[in-house]
Amino acid sequence: MTSFQARVIRGAGRGKSLGTPTLNLDRRDVPEDLEEGIHACLVKLHGKPPTDNPSTPRPIRTCPTGSSGRTSSGRTLPSTTLGASNDRTGDRKIAGVLHYGPRPFYGEPTSCEVHLLDMDLPYTPLSITVATVKWIRPVRDFPSEALLKAQIAEDIAMARAILNRCST
Repeated sequence: MTSFQARVIRGAGRGKSLGTPTLNLDRRDVPEDLEEGIHACLVKLHGKPPTDNPSTPRPIRTCPTGSSGRTSSGRTLPSTTLGASNDRTGDRKIAGVLHYGPRPFYGEPTSCEVHLLDMDLPYTPLSITVATVKWIRPVRDFPSEALLKAQIAEDIAMARAILNRCST
């Protein structure tokens, strides 16, 4: 498991157009040893929502690690890694899917982005803490957008199954 905090940056909006919006992360904040591919992960949001939008994000599925900072596999994370947040999600960990690596379908270089599962997020946080839980698959190219979208749906289902196991 790898855990890191990264600033959220503006993306091209492709995830949103595919029906799976993502939080794009500043690559300078991503650990060099993070394995390229698709990962199931837990996310904490950092940064207050705009004062003119009092909406609270509504996580449907979360996977708490408990106050001890222990993951479902029993590994301990440093308390500063998954510590207190200054937004309205408190200490909840939100289930997500992380893509790290090139985007061959678009012919673009390495990116790091996270799709939050079952989350209606009315604002963009300033940064997030990501704790990878399990590597799902390598980055691949796809011959069509339809096949890319189908694989994204499979990745989401796989991540949901992995993360649901740690919440039961």
